[in-house]
Amino acid sequence: MVRRNVTSLHDRLRFVSMWMSGKTFRDIAREADVRPTTVSRWVRRWVYEGHVQIRHNIRPAGLYQYPLLF
Repeated sequence: MVRRNVTSLHDRLRFVSMWMSGKTFRDIAREADVRPTTVSRWVRRWVYEGHVQIRHNIRPAGLYQYPLLF
């Protein structure tokens, strides 16, 4: 399986809808060309947060680069 670009929001919603209609994570993953764990993450985000939008890492770069104090 080759890593693809980001799956569109429309496609993610379609895959969640497929899950709600009874398809398995594995079946949806085959159609989406992603791993079943990715589909389960989209569904879990839909169930608990009400959306399937992309999350961005909010931790600033270089956060742990402090000068030595001794």
